[in-house]
Amino acid sequence: MITLIQDIVFLNFKSIKLITLLHLVLFGSIVHSQTIDGRVLSKEEDEEVVDVHVLNLTTRRATITDKNGYFSITAKINDSLLFSAVQFRNKQLVVTEKIIKSKMLLVTLVSSLTILDEVVVQPYLLTGHINKDMESLEPGLVISASTLELPNANVKPLIKSERYLLAATSWFNAGKPSIDPIINFLSGRTKRLKRWVDKDGQIARLNRIKEFYPDSLFTYQLKIPKNKIDDFMYFCEADTKFTSLATMNNKLEMWKFLIRKSEVYRQKNNLE
Repeated sequence: MITLIQDIVFLNFKSIKLITLLHLVLFGSIVHSQTIDGRVLSKEEDEEVVDVHVLNLTTRRATITDKNGYFSITAKINDSLLFSAVQFRNKQLVVTEKIIKSKMLLVTLVSSLTILDEVVVQPYLLTGHINKDMESLEPGLVISASTLELPNANVKPLIKSERYLLAATSWFNAGKPSIDPIINFLSGRTKRLKRWVDKDGQIARLNRIKEFYPDSLFTYQLKIPKNKIDDFMYFCEADTKFTSLATMNNKLEMWKFLIRKSEVYRQKNNLE
């Protein structure tokens, strides 16, 4: 009798293990994180959907959309996805089994611009009808350096380092010939000023790239500590590909480059 009971218990135990194994095989792919391909659309047809931030709030991983609104992000069931951009209202989705199994997740965002029903502008009493308002208003003269045809009106102002370099290499001083360029070249001052100009240009380029992406993407997606972001950008700038990508102004390709460099940077600085 005891042996029979033991056999029954053993069989039940084997059945439970078999059911558990089948469950893992059938549903394991749903439980584990998978890549979700999607596209962000705008409710207004003329609204751009490029550079929309897609953040997995659960795993703190993020990405951005390309020029057509497409994106890919890793997630699993019950993860929360946040879609945000300056021109759109934030939208949050909870990942479901249906989303995991779908070939393409479509997310429609609503413009964040607030449109007033009626506005009265004082003291001009504008009606909102352009043709009528143009007849009642007398446009004044727009005064600027360009309209006044001033010399060098459209010339970009030089930064401090560029002004110093220009003065050091100029062959005329107050309208008189100068030998300063020769003296500065022989003393090495010209070379030092050129390095200063290059350094200022490097800093300006790095700051421009940093403005493309919020700090949260560096810390959560690239896993770069906030106090190490500047050092990481200098590390990336040393790569010749960085300059070419910065010149192209391709935010998506630059982001892919930063992802690759972040892996190397973390390994070199023991940040894993």
